[in-house]
Amino acid sequence: MFRFILALLAILAALAGLLIGTLNPEYVELDLLFLAPSLPLGLVLLAGFSAGILAGLLLAWLLFGIPRGLRRFRGRKQSGSTGQAVEPTDGPDLKDRDE
Repeated sequence: MFRFILALLAILAALAGLLIGTLNPEYVELDLLFLAPSLPLGLVLLAGFSAGILAGLLLAWLLFGIPRGLRRFRGRKQSGSTGQAVEPTDGPDLKDRDE
């Protein structure tokens, strides 16, 4: 099921890229520091969108993924690497919460 959804999303992304590329065929000139390439507007839009997605994923990994891995590592280190689970020391205590 996961592969089907992933394939469907890949097909939709490819169709969206083709649609954006064909609806924006005009050329634009990018004024960079040492060069000024003339590229299709659709390509510039898709490159900017892709760069934004990659930057957002990298930022999310830096802010959430790395600290989670460090907490797991500290937990293993505190347990003496016996394979026993250790409660995280930081964060809310969910056991004493009124339900």
